[in-house]
Amino acid sequence: MYSFEKLTGAVLYSSQHHGSECIIFFLFAGFLTCTCSRPNLDRINNLQKGKKKKKSKKKRIKKIKMSDSDDEPITLSAHALAALKSFEAEKDEHQAKFQRLKDEAESNALLSIDAFSEDWNESQFWYSEDTANKLATELLRDATKDMTIGVVSAPSVFVALKNILRNRSDDEKPKLILLEHDNRFGVFSEFYFYDFAQPVKLPGHLKGSVDRIICDPPFLSEDCQTKAALTVRWLLKPNTAGTLPRLLVCTGERMEDLILKLYKALGIKTTAFEPMHTRGLSNEFYCYANFECPSWNWR
Repeated sequence: MYSFEKLTGAVLYSSQHHGSECIIFFLFAGFLTCTCSRPNLDRINNLQKGKKKKKSKKKRIKKIKMSDSDDEPITLSAHALAALKSFEAEKDEHQAKFQRLKDEAESNALLSIDAFSEDWNESQFWYSEDTANKLATELLRDATKDMTIGVVSAPSVFVALKNILRNRSDDEKPKLILLEHDNRFGVFSEFYFYDFAQPVKLPGHLKGSVDRIICDPPFLSEDCQTKAALTVRWLLKPNTAGTLPRLLVCTGERMEDLILKLYKALGIKTTAFEPMHTRGLSNEFYCYANFECPSWNWR
């Protein structure tokens, strides 16, 4: 049944399993040639063909059942229909609200950050109106139309900037850009989607284009703060004239050492101004800046 050639040492174990032979060879040296008898091969082939026929038959039956069920009408329970109607109504309301916000943004009307509800999943906490106006005012102080002001993850300050600039003529308005993760702010033409986890995944023309900037990193973690700082440095214009770009960073008090380290080359220091939020925060918040102004001094 089996022939072996040039075999110096081998152990053969044979057992019956479902009509076929299981053979285990342990070779120690030489070469092995193994030939199975024809009757056994035919028997194995027949068993394999039989299995394939059964599988093919099952597939045909399954296809017939599926095609029959396709013709059956789909019906929803009263509860499911009510849920579907509620979903459609909510979707229509959302689209209508988005359109209203877009119209307001394009009409130069007075804006309110309250039109955008805070999303805690996005770590959103809006500044109070007084805080947002102070930060916006200092960013705009002595700014010219040739300048670009960047706002990173601080949409309430962006809204305050828009409101102040609406009363200025076009030849007095600096350019604004908003980097934000929340796509609701896409109603503004100045919006660019921003994910701090990919700090420089932004349109190439923004690199080195910003004269003044404010950044409020969404999370009080070293990873988030470090990547946000990378974004800020990537956006700022090179310091060729010997004058540092105006920089504001608003974040938690416990981030102070890290902030002073990350922005050391830009001359940032802790100010005495404490930003306030509309709904309040349990974490103490600081304003860090590389300049003094009527709204604050350094500590």
